[in-house]
Amino acid sequence: MTFPAGPIFDAHFHVIDPRFPLQPNQGFVPEPFPVDAYRAAGGPLGGGGGGLLSGLRPNVAARRPRRPRVVVRRVAQLPKVVVDHLGMTAAGLKPLLDLVEAGASVKATGFGRAELDVPGALAAVAAVNPGALLFGTDLPSTRARRPFQPADIDLVVETLGEENSRRALYDNAMALYRPRRA
Repeated sequence: MTFPAGPIFDAHFHVIDPRFPLQPNQGFVPEPFPVDAYRAAGGPLGGGGGGLLSGLRPNVAARRPRRPRVVVRRVAQLPKVVVDHLGMTAAGLKPLLDLVEAGASVKATGFGRAELDVPGALAAVAAVNPGALLFGTDLPSTRARRPFQPADIDLVVETLGEENSRRALYDNAMALYRPRRA
């Protein structure tokens, strides 16, 4: 493992607390993964922060919009637009890059669930806007072919280089999620 110097901000993880029952999603209910389990699993990241977020989550994988830039601009009037898991598929990469060009951010997360060339997708997004990438573990990685591995961080560093990986691993998320002061 060649973790970069400095903290890592985990911009995408899940806490599954059995005190709050879940509704099955196509018959699937994940196993509990409380905060203590996340802290144990995410401990090697250095505790640089994290984003446990909820809000509007449209699934465009099921129905791809014809004009993604228009969708992003309309949705961006309400919340920030952040696309999970590098857009998931190779077929979605071109529309993803259009979204990035229109101002969306992209979570470099869930490498074990994405069906695309992960290094190629990371490099393509960074070429359009290196400020768009946000790293996340996707812990506990439910439904992924393989869960998060620390080698995923190495992949980010090796693909993006020192400056852009520092941005993806920490700076971009801090800029996006930091509360604005009046």
